Amino acid sequence: MEIIEKIYTAGLKLLEPLDAATLYKTIAHEAVKLVEGDEGRVLLRQNGDFQLVYAFPDIAKDTKSRKKGFAYKALVSKQAFIVDTSKHPNIHPELRERGVKSILFIPLSHKKESMGVLVVQSYVDKKFSQAELDILKLFGSFASLAIRKTQAFDEAQRALEIRDRFIPLAAHELRTPMTTISGYIQLLNSRMSKHDTQEGKWIRELSIENKRLTNLISELLEVNRINVGKMEFILHECDLASIIRKAIEQFESVGVRQKFKFINHVEPEDDHLIADADKLFKALTSILDNSIKFSSAGSEINVKFKSTKSDLVLRITDQGTGINKKDLSKIFESFYKGEVDEQKGLGLGLFLAKSIIEKHKGDIVVRSKEKKGTVVEIRLPKVNL
Repeated sequence: MEIIEKIYTAGLKLLEPLDAATLYKTIAHEAVKLVEGDEGRVLLRQNGDFQLVYAFPDIAKDTKSRKKGFAYKALVSKQAFIVDTSKHPNIHPELRERGVKSILFIPLSHKKESMGVLVVQSYVDKKFSQAELDILKLFGSFASLAIRKTQAFDEAQRALEIRDRFIPLAAHELRTPMTTISGYIQLLNSRMSKHDTQEGKWIRELSIENKRLTNLISELLEVNRINVGKMEFILHECDLASIIRKAIEQFESVGVRQKFKFINHVEPEDDHLIADADKLFKALTSILDNSIKFSSAGSEINVKFKSTKSDLVLRITDQGTGINKKDLSKIFESFYKGEVDEQKGLGLGLFLAKSIIEKHKGDIVVRSKEKKGTVVEIRLPKVNL
């Protein structure tokens, strides 16, 4: 029973959040301690090669793994075994020179994948027993899971770093041609939008889609700034009602098919907050764009604005498709799109809106049911002058 407790205690140490180098060190030292060995080594498959990732004492780092050696055999066969060096004249010469008498080879694997080998060696005349081999086989299971967990975390971190480098690069590259395209669309729109012709309708549709693409590029850049902690806020006194009107007018100006109803219950003298007006405008347009995206043509989007003693409260209600319970808890995650969401977009709008509102010490809540529409409520602290 005592040895089970020792294995359990050693295994718990591997569950702690460790970087790869510290994890390999912990595995080697705990393994040696469990069987009272003298040397510990961890070898892993990395970049198509079989490499030593940790060894102690330092002299053990000099032993190079051989293609036909025992460590490689344990890796390929996924079988644990004991080697008595006195019975193997072809044992690695460096081990013989150091006086290594007995060696335990423990394969490290996850599911059907061979990841590496844990090697524990002893200088003393005593030979490792089957019981000690079984101890390390059990411990090796803990070690294998810990290594795979750390590898998966490292892979995820590298993927995120690549994403964070790619997003701003791609967005900046897209901005240059989009500026030219937007200029020509505005020129065509100014000349033909008032004409009740098929071409005029095409230009109006093109203008809407251009606005959407421009917003997507802007969202990518803003989300990247949030992720790297570089989003800047320029705060000054402003009134929320004018920001709301400006956001609604932006959509009305491009001829969206939904109708907005703005109900303002806030007196001008009560509508004061310290905020970055441009960032709040961005948050509101992201939320309104979602309401439009999931609402049918001709439906009404209600925007109600009221004041409490300490907050300015904005409630946006649509009659759209709504959000199912499974997706509702994840809508504020970046790049999240529900399983049934086949609409345009990258799933950035609500993540961006929430980040901006929370930076203003505010709060955003979404209530929704499938086929019954969605309510978005925003609370922002006001300034009493």
